[in-house]
This record gives sequence, C-alpha cells and structure tokens, in this order.
Amino acid sequence: MGFVIPSSKSRMYLSGTDWVINTLDHMMKSTTNSGNMSQIVVELDSLLDEKLLKDQLGAFVKEFPALHGRVERGLNLTPYWRIPEKVTADLDLTVYTLKEDAIEGDILSLLGKAANRPFKKDNEHLAFYLIQKGKQESLFSVVFDHRLFDARGAEAFLELFLEYSSAKEQTEILEGVRLTAPADLSNWMDKFYAGRNVNRKMLSLSRPLFETLPLPQGNERGFKFHLVSFDIKDTEKIYEKAYSEAGYLMETPYLLSVVMQTVHELFKKGE
Repeated sequence: MGFVIPSSKSRMYLSGTDWVINTLDHMMKSTTNSGNMSQIVVELDSLLDEKLLKDQLGAFVKEFPALHGRVERGLNLTPYWRIPEKVTADLDLTVYTLKEDAIEGDILSLLGKAANRPFKKDNEHLAFYLIQKGKQESLFSVVFDHRLFDARGAEAFLELFLEYSSAKEQTEILEGVRLTAPADLSNWMDKFYAGRNVNRKMLSLSRPLFETLPLPQGNERGFKFHLVSFDIKDTEKIYEKAYSEAGYLMETPYLLSVVMQTVHELFKKGE
C-alpha cells in the first residue's frame, strides 16, 4: 500500500484521466481559443415556454454547484475540483427566434455560433441555447465542457433534468447524487513518474513532428466548427460504404480515415 498522504474526504480530487482531459483542454484553448467542448441538440415539434425553461433549468443547475467549480491545488499540491458552497450566478440561456420559412442553413449557422463561442468565465462549463422557429418547432441546444461531461454523461444530465422538471417531488430525483472523489495518494512516487511520463509525451506531441497548418497570430485563431448535415439517402450511402470497407459498426473509424486522406491531399496541393 505504501505511505498515504493525508487528503480531505469532502473534496473531488482529479484522477489521472482528469489530468489528461484538463491538459487537452489547455492545449485547445492555446491553439483554437476555445476549450474541449461539445454540443447536444434536441429537436422538438413544439415551442417551449422560454421563462418556464429558464426557471426550471436555473433551479436544476443550482442543485449542482460542481458545474461552477474549477481546478485548484490543495496544500499537498494535489489538484482537485473546487466546488462553491452555493451557486449565485444566473443561468445563461440564449434565445433565437426564426420565421416559419427559415431554411436549415439558418439553423445550422446559429448552432455553429453556439458551438464556437468560448465559455465566458473559468467557472462556466455549460451554455444553453433555444431556437424558436415559427409557431410549432424549436431546438434546444447544450454546449458542455468535456472536463465535466463526456457525451454519455451530458445525455444522462439532460435525462435527469427531464425527470426533474416533470416530477412532483423534485428533491427525490436528486437523492443519492454525490460529487466527491478520493485522492488515492498512496504509492506517490509511482504516480508521480506516471504523470511525468504523460507530461513528457504531451510535450513531444506538441512539437511539429508532422505536417500542420500555420497558426494565425493574436487572439483570433481562426478555428471554428463547421456543421455539415446529410439527408437520409446520403447517410445510408455513408453507412453502406463504411460497413463494406471498414466493417460493421465501424463508421467512425471509416469517417476518420476519409477525413485524414482528404486533409493529406490538401497538404499536397499546398506544396
């Protein structure tokens, strides 16, 4: 077991995976001006009550002070997620209103802006967007920080909010939710060397060992998400080709390989 360094049982200490994810977030902020973020979009066949949505979201998010935390180090130099005792900031809900005849490109443009907008503060990790189209259609979007959520976690968070907003006794929905994690500060030297190896690998990957596009100078890095959608027929063709060339349920590796091949051709043309 080895020597165990004292730590607090009430804190949410970072694991090795957390260290790596925070490093990736830092690297992305230094190159693209935005952190490691993702977006979930829910399409609805009705309009949402803006005030009711904001009130319920605000009350729900305040039940999770960790959503307004940030990384700090304790006296033993162990990084942990500092969680405020209570949430005082207002919920960030941006609302867009489109006409009935708005085209899909208008919606994708707004969603793209939402995905490309950095969080306003270091302790902000969620941003909500509502797009109201005409009188019978709306889209609800959540941009989330990967330091707190992976895709499955973000979906689970939205599902919990749905249960919370429709429950008669909302406190019962949140029972059993605990946000603490042990420091596991035993065998400290082994973990120190493991962290050192990760840091050295990150440094080696940061060097231009392969072809890269030149980075613009200044705060405006010029990197943005570009949303591209496919209709049903195009999607079927993509899946058929992925299954035939890469294998069953291998559409993601197939798409990644196609993107890499395309980018490689762009580098060749730039020579």
